[in-house]
Amino acid sequence: MFFNNLINFFQVFGVFLIVFLPAVVIHEFGHLIMMKLCGVKVLEFGIGVPFSKRWFYVRRFGIIWAFYPWLLGGFARSYGDNDAIDTAFDEVKTDKVFAKENYIQARFQEILGARDLEFVLEDWGIGFDQSWKDFEKNYYKNPDKYILQEELIKVKIAKGFEKELESKQVFFSKSWIQQTLIIIGGVTFNIITAIVCFTIIFGMFGNADLRKNLSEIEVYNKSGVNVPRSEYAYLSVSPTGLLAQSGLTSQDKVLSIGSVKMSSLSNFNELREEIKSYADKEISVTYLDNNNQNVTKDILLEKKDGCVALLGVGSGVFYDTTKVEINPLLAGASQTFLGTVEGFKQIGEILKSTLPNQCDKRPLKSLTGPAGISKIGEQVLRQNNPIEGYLSLVAAISLSLAIFNILPIPALDGGRWLIITLSKLTGRRNRKLESLLIGIAFMIVMGLGFIVLGLDIIKIINGEFDLR
Repeated sequence: MFFNNLINFFQVFGVFLIVFLPAVVIHEFGHLIMMKLCGVKVLEFGIGVPFSKRWFYVRRFGIIWAFYPWLLGGFARSYGDNDAIDTAFDEVKTDKVFAKENYIQARFQEILGARDLEFVLEDWGIGFDQSWKDFEKNYYKNPDKYILQEELIKVKIAKGFEKELESKQVFFSKSWIQQTLIIIGGVTFNIITAIVCFTIIFGMFGNADLRKNLSEIEVYNKSGVNVPRSEYAYLSVSPTGLLAQSGLTSQDKVLSIGSVKMSSLSNFNELREEIKSYADKEISVTYLDNNNQNVTKDILLEKKDGCVALLGVGSGVFYDTTKVEINPLLAGASQTFLGTVEGFKQIGEILKSTLPNQCDKRPLKSLTGPAGISKIGEQVLRQNNPIEGYLSLVAAISLSLAIFNILPIPALDGGRWLIITLSKLTGRRNRKLESLLIGIAFMIVMGLGFIVLGLDIIKIINGEFDLR
C-alpha cells in the first residue's frame, strides 16, 4: 500500500511538472512581456518559489533567469516590488530627508533579502569576490564585522536616490492603462495559450474521432457548422450514483432522461435542471441495451437530509457524429469562450453551495486543486492520444489560472487591479491598507490551498479521482 501511494505520488508530481507548471510559467511570462513593453524594469524571472537560494541562474538582458528547488509556481519580479522606491515616492512629498534615509535602509535590506548583491555590484562595476560572498552569507550573523562593506553599499544607494526617484521604470510611475495591461498580461497569455492549444487540437484531431462531447458540438454550432448527431448519447456515469446502481454504464446508449431527449439536448445545464425537478419522484431513463432494444428504468430520486439523491450523471455527454469540417482557429476561440463561461458558472455554484441554506454541497466537494487536477491529468494522458490529452490539459489549466487570477481578491491579479483602480479614482493611495489586505488575502488563499491539497491527497489515496 505504501509503495503504491509512493508511486502514485511521483506520477502525480510528474504530471504537475509537465502540465501545471508550464501554465504558471506562461502566466508569469505574460506579466514580464507587458512590463517590458510598458517600460517597467524587470529584475528577475523565476521558475519555482523563492523559499530558498536559487538552484540555477543566469543574467541576460539585465534580468535574472532563475530556477528554485520549490517548483510550485513562478514569478516575475519588477523593480519596486519590495516597496523601497514605492514608499519613497510617497514619503518624499512630506519629508525628503526622512524619505532618503528610509529608502537607503530599506533598499539595503531589499538587496540582501532578494539575494541581488551580486547583480547590484555588477551594475556598480564591483567584482563579486569571496569577501562579498562572505558578507552576503554572514552579515546578519555578525554585522559589526562588515561595517565598511555595509557603508559602501549605502553610499552607492544614497548617490542613486535622486535618479531612482525620478525613474520611470517603476510600476507605480506608470499610467492606469499601462498598469492594467501589466496586471492582465498573465491572464491574457493564459487565454492565448488555451486558444492555441484548442486550435491545434481541432486542427489535428477535430475530425478524427466520431464520438463528440456536447460542449464540442456547441463549439461547432457557434463556428457555423451544423453537426448531425445520434439520437442517443453516452453519459459519463459516476460509479457512486443511482444510474450506476441501476446497472447503467458509460457504454450504454441513453435515449432520454425524464422528458429530455438526448437528440435535442442543447446544453448540460438543461439536463441538470430536469433532474432537479424530479426531487422525491421517479425519473425515467430510457436506453438501448446490447441488442439495441429500448429499456426503461424508473429511478426514485428520494430526498435525503433535505437533498436530492445523486443520479450520477457527469458533465460528459458524448454523441456519435458524422465527420465535420470546421475552422480550427474559430473553433479554438469558441471552445476557450465556452470554457471561460463554464468556469465562472462553476465558481458561482461553489460559492452558492457554501451558503447555510444550501443542502447541495456537491460543487463545494468537487473543488479540486493542483494535486487532484494532476491525478486526473495523469489518467487523461494514459487513456487518450498523448498529444491531444496534453494539449487539452494545458488549455484547461491555463483557463483555470486565468479565471482564478481575475477574481477580485487582493492577493490575485483581479484584486490588485481593483485596488489600483480605486486609488486612481480617489486620487490617493493607502499603502498600509493595501499591504494589510494583500497580506490577509494571501494567507487565506494559501490556507485554503493547503486544505484543498490535503483533501486532494485523501481523495487520491481513496481512488476518488479514478476515471471510469
